[in-house]
Amino acid sequence: MITSDGTTILGADDKSGITVIIEALTTIKEENLTHRPIEVLFTIFEEGGLNGAKHADYSRLVSKNCIVFDTGGPLENVVMNAIAHNNITVNVIGRPSHAGANPEGGINAIELLQER
Repeated sequence: MITSDGTTILGADDKSGITVIIEALTTIKEENLTHRPIEVLFTIFEEGGLNGAKHADYSRLVSKNCIVFDTGGPLENVVMNAIAHNNITVNVIGRPSHAGANPEGGINAIELLQER
């Protein structure tokens, strides 16, 4: 049984995919099936921008090709991108000045931000 610690949602797609992989490995081992070398990599935090995949230590893998199960459609489809959501906090600091005595000495932070 695969469960989360209760503080997050563990999706059915993840549970199903992990179950299929574990069952395939178990069957290969139990039935002593001939197979090519097999490596399995489980990653985390896909919804946050595939961070697990981005920060995995690929130097530990021997394989040069892989199959990704966390996608839909026909098996021959190759996923090259994934949507993500990032939050960015930006602090833009202007320079205050007196509007009547020295307006040219100021820098408007809003205008600075809009230029970028």
